[in-house]
Amino acid sequence: MNPSIEWSDLIIQQQSQVQQHPVFNGISKVLSLMGSVSPTLSGKWLNSLWFKPQSMPLKKEDESWLNAANTEWVTFNDKEIPVYRWGEGPSILCVHGWGGHSGQFTPMSQALVKKGFQVIAFDAPAHGAAAGKRTDLTEFSAIIECIIQKEKSPLHIIAHSMGGVASVDVINRGFPVLSLTLMGTPLSLEYIVNLTQVQMALGRNVMDVHKRLMETKFGSGVWQRFDLLKSNKKLSTPLMLVYDKDDTQVVFEVSGSLQQHWAHAQSIISEGLGHNRLLRDENTISGVLDFLHQST
Repeated sequence: MNPSIEWSDLIIQQQSQVQQHPVFNGISKVLSLMGSVSPTLSGKWLNSLWFKPQSMPLKKEDESWLNAANTEWVTFNDKEIPVYRWGEGPSILCVHGWGGHSGQFTPMSQALVKKGFQVIAFDAPAHGAAAGKRTDLTEFSAIIECIIQKEKSPLHIIAHSMGGVASVDVINRGFPVLSLTLMGTPLSLEYIVNLTQVQMALGRNVMDVHKRLMETKFGSGVWQRFDLLKSNKKLSTPLMLVYDKDDTQVVFEVSGSLQQHWAHAQSIISEGLGHNRLLRDENTISGVLDFLHQST
């Protein structure tokens, strides 16, 4: 397992690896230029953009799999969101990340159903087929919580990227699960904010405005709430950490920090898959299946 690494080192390392969409490069330049004139205005614009995820294309095979689900449309905060179900047996909730959708889990969920599990997934507001243009991590957490409460028996969670941060938050707030699999999950919300500042070459005064607006909306405890390294160190939930050495969004050294925090965690380290293909890899899926059978 990789050793833990400091946030500052992670940010420096990740800055050179992350591949930004051309649209974000343009936004970065405008925000930086605006920040030199009015940090307050630039910070407010960044804060507004922060809650508007960019949509990810849906593959044809994923669309077919979603269409085959038993889908229930649920009203959440005045937004209609789909909750998908496939198969029968012990329940596994798959939680997508920021900008993702439930279709990303297609190969994983198909394999799980074949092995006798029931798979549950949802598209968060402003993601996939769900309504809305804005959302945040507290909504992710609230939806996970609602699904757990609705189930008649405990379930497993497989979470990707920021969906993992929300899932840990739910467990920390007293909603137990049978097991938790974190795939390419960052250390915290604050780390992502700090990384964004470096990637976008924004002044600290611009980011301070954004952070203050975050605290006004969610409270000053938002940073600790969504920080895996400040969460329950004695987490009794069986835990699997899945990270790829070539992830350009969440560097795999994160797994070392989490392994030190949760010594009981098992791990799968892959290579050449990146951030999203990690979900579709046969070897990774096989390792997760083995872990789930041990935890069921």
